[in-house]
Amino acid sequence: MARTAILEYFTSPGNTLLFVVKPGWETPALVALQRSDGTPLGSTELTACGDRLLADFHGLPADWSRSPRAARYRAALELPPRVSALKRLQPLLEANLAIPAFRYAMDYWEQLSDALLPEPIRPLLEDCDLLCIIPHGPLHTLPFAALRWDSGQYLGERFGLCYAPGAGALRHCHGRNRARADARHRPRHMLVAAVAAADDGDRDALEAEGERMQQTFAGMRAPAVTVLRGAASRDGAAPASKAQVLASLAGSDVLHFACHGIFGLDVPGGAALDSGLVLSNGDSVPRLVDVARAAPSARADWFLTAREILGLSLHTDLVALRACSSGRVEADPGDELFGLLRAFLYAGAPSVIASLWNVSKNSSQLLLQEFYKAWLGPETPVPKAAALQRAQEVVRQAGYTHPYHWSAFALVGDWL
Repeated sequence: MARTAILEYFTSPGNTLLFVVKPGWETPALVALQRSDGTPLGSTELTACGDRLLADFHGLPADWSRSPRAARYRAALELPPRVSALKRLQPLLEANLAIPAFRYAMDYWEQLSDALLPEPIRPLLEDCDLLCIIPHGPLHTLPFAALRWDSGQYLGERFGLCYAPGAGALRHCHGRNRARADARHRPRHMLVAAVAAADDGDRDALEAEGERMQQTFAGMRAPAVTVLRGAASRDGAAPASKAQVLASLAGSDVLHFACHGIFGLDVPGGAALDSGLVLSNGDSVPRLVDVARAAPSARADWFLTAREILGLSLHTDLVALRACSSGRVEADPGDELFGLLRAFLYAGAPSVIASLWNVSKNSSQLLLQEFYKAWLGPETPVPKAAALQRAQEVVRQAGYTHPYHWSAFALVGDWL
């Protein structure tokens, strides 16, 4: 059993508080967080970090200078290392990660490591294997795995990590996890739904996800894999259509989606609960450039929304979303999360793996394959948090050393 600590944050414009809880403690440790100059750390700087991360990896909106968030974008671009808007007018090109002129260093985030993991609490964590992070406000959007534990080690290298929307939600996830009720429980069936958009350049690379999973598990004591692939039926195979996915959920212990995710607030007039997964209608899939233009009624046959997922009753061990920005959320003033993550957890999944930003095709494929090998493959599988930690290390060793590649995916919910 992993030695665990829970780190719960509370942010406001003027300060940030950290509560640390460990088994056996009667009261939590409480620390008011400060910047390196001794001034309180507030949510404004953390919000700027989140804005900068999306500007670095997604690019600025075309009309960013005229948008209501123009001042926020300018503040984000000033964070270290400062970068010009000209360098961020397009989404990240992976080849530019190694080019100094484009300055994709995450100094603005790493420099907050000592503030978010202050010296007084570090000795309390030394005997832990796993940290459960309960973020608040802008911290929901940021990758704790890419904080520095020390000069030579990221936090995600030192500890297994998982996230929870809140302590109550964590208890709900534990109660849903069949592995906690029966230590012998193993997932027996995986559903893979893989579908590319009509304007994807290499559709087969994404839609072959199910076959790759079958090859990954060959010879292992691992789940049987049902594959839904592409926009329409072909060669006797069922499509990754919205109707077929909904019809196939029952009896699936692991749900794996390889498709495009849309964050609702990125669509004009949309809300976070309008976030969803781009599937097919059994005949075709739209172009991504047309998704934002489609009225909700026009996309109902192929777009699985967070609102619809909230109405499902899932009996799964894990939902994995290899879909861009599937882990992005919006918090209201009471810090209630809205988005795909909340929907799947409330629908009954004890754990969800999702991405905080638009991911790399190659490194995300490698990371999730290695995660499944560690979690599902061995006779004695490791917990999900440890499996994700191992997969991140494999990705770094494969040459994908920038946090863009290995820290995008977050495990939310139960870590077991």
